[in-house]
Amino acid sequence: MSFGLVPAFVTLGLTPPSPPPVWLVVTCALLGRSVHLANAVPDVGVFAAHLDVTPVVAIGVVLVAAAGAVVVAVRDRGQGQALFRYVMVLALVAVLMIVLSARTLPM
Repeated sequence: MSFGLVPAFVTLGLTPPSPPPVWLVVTCALLGRSVHLANAVPDVGVFAAHLDVTPVVAIGVVLVAAAGAVVVAVRDRGQGQALFRYVMVLALVAVLMIVLSARTLPM
């Protein structure tokens, strides 16, 4: 969760110090958690061959998407249109991933 503290470290070190926006701390924390999960994926196969990395990757992708949603929502300033488009694009990407993965699975 230290990634979430980076904006506070930077903005509180300014003269005069000021607190960071909450959305920036949340976004950095979400990205930090997803980076940690992505970094741990290769180790799962080495230390525990019987574990499946799919849930770890899925959680990482969801966290990145959530961080993007926070940024889009703040940028959109409550209008809702940009956030709606962002969610629709994520849904389309999810459907494409499902279709592509279904074609590569052994039957």
